[in-house]
Amino acid sequence: MAEKVGTSIVLEPTAPTTCEECGNVAELRPYGPGGKNICIDCGMKDPKGTQERMMAVLEAQLEGATHVVVAEGVVGEEGATLRVGHLDEDLRALRAGLEDAHVH
Repeated sequence: MAEKVGTSIVLEPTAPTTCEECGNVAELRPYGPGGKNICIDCGMKDPKGTQERMMAVLEAQLEGATHVVVAEGVVGEEGATLRVGHLDEDLRALRAGLEDAHVH
């Protein structure tokens, strides 16, 4: 999930919980209709809507942030790694990827 720390946003995996759409236990995101926490399978049922809600959530969370820190694994646990990037560049890449996905 995302947490703002100063002018950086930290993204890291979350523990699996029950999807509010299908009931499966998985890592969830608040990208479902009405802000429901949904799994990737439910998100892919309406990819365009999920992507639009994802961008709205991210843009609201990221307001004022300049850098992003992406955690691979749980921060503080063995094997976890961090990637630091410039937020504008990462958002441009994400938007470009989403636009390419809509074309296909």
